[in-house]
Amino acid sequence: MKKIEILNETNRMKSMMGIPLTEAVIELEPSEREDAFKINAFGVFPVNVTRNNTSDKFISELIEKIKSNEDLTEKLAKGELKIKNIRLRGGASNWNNTDGAPGMGIVKPQIANTPDLVTNFSASEFTDESKYEGRKFDGNLKHNTKLANRRAKNLWNELSSKLPEAGISVEGVTPTIVGYNVDTGGKVDSKRNKEIYKVPGQHVFVEILLDQPVIKEEERVECLTGVKVVVGYFKRPTMIEGVRFPANKNQGHTCNYATFTVYLNDKPVGNVNMNNNVENRIYGGRTNPVDEYNLPASSIGKNEENNQYVTDGNQGGQVYNILTITPQKAREILGDGISQIQMSMRPNPSSTLRGDNSNEAHGDAPMVGVFKIVPGKEPIVKYRPQEPYKIGGDVKTSDLVDLGKPFDVCEGEETITTT
Repeated sequence: MKKIEILNETNRMKSMMGIPLTEAVIELEPSEREDAFKINAFGVFPVNVTRNNTSDKFISELIEKIKSNEDLTEKLAKGELKIKNIRLRGGASNWNNTDGAPGMGIVKPQIANTPDLVTNFSASEFTDESKYEGRKFDGNLKHNTKLANRRAKNLWNELSSKLPEAGISVEGVTPTIVGYNVDTGGKVDSKRNKEIYKVPGQHVFVEILLDQPVIKEEERVECLTGVKVVVGYFKRPTMIEGVRFPANKNQGHTCNYATFTVYLNDKPVGNVNMNNNVENRIYGGRTNPVDEYNLPASSIGKNEENNQYVTDGNQGGQVYNILTITPQKAREILGDGISQIQMSMRPNPSSTLRGDNSNEAHGDAPMVGVFKIVPGKEPIVKYRPQEPYKIGGDVKTSDLVDLGKPFDVCEGEETITTT
């Protein structure tokens, strides 16, 4: 499919001649990925992008252009479009105008002012310093770059607020935002020579990867069903259903206060038990009273549904749990329209068996990994096996700790080799 030109040629030529843009320059093209589109957009903005409704007009034009595409308009109406990735590049003219504050002057540009800025959405590095011969780059580069960055960030704030209202999801998106200084002849945009410096410096490029459609509820439930969460203390590298779990870095774990509850999106999915002081020893070689370790709480995580408990039975030995997500639990975790999963853990206070220190558990014990087995394929790893607490001491039983960034229930899954 050919690239779809959204802005008509007349307006494009006006833009290139330095006439102020009256609408956004926007292009759509199919992505290499099936059911995805790339959107490239360019607009001129003050740092306060909402001034004179500038951002509202830009967003309105963006949505109208999406509607004009027959492959996207129905999906938009149904709320089935989602931003997968977005990058915003904010520009600034290379004159640091700060109302007379220190640093006022010409800023050395980073980006050349060429037609490619609008025609191809590409920014070429500024290299020709001859036009500034005899002039100093005495403007405040740091301050000017911050203005450019703020321009892009402010536009993202408006996009992330307004696009969902139009039916385009931004859930789980972390934007990439950069700022740079554009060669405008050492002048503010309004005073630049528009015959030479055709593109205003105070602009923002927006690059979007637009997914369609948003995954329906039953598909999301299917994606999460069967996912396995492994938590354990590993004495040696161990293969679990084709996924390699390395040995724990701290090989000194021998205790009976290492049980945790695992949560996905704040919903408990099971308990894990890494207690391995089978001889009931305490420091100095003494033995604790047997009764202390016969408390019912010490069996937590050993006899639960959809929870496989594995131990070698040795003093200070290897022990882990495999929690499997059921369809019922998947629906509970996902809720209404949710496709991002945040994993977290909390020590279980009823099974630390520490007497006066019952509010603490060992944070150096858990090695955690999340994966799904798909018949005929390599295991799909959603959370690479790792030690999330990254400490060598205790964690409070009151602390619910997020383990890394959220992972997508279906998208962005990573396949790793099993060798």
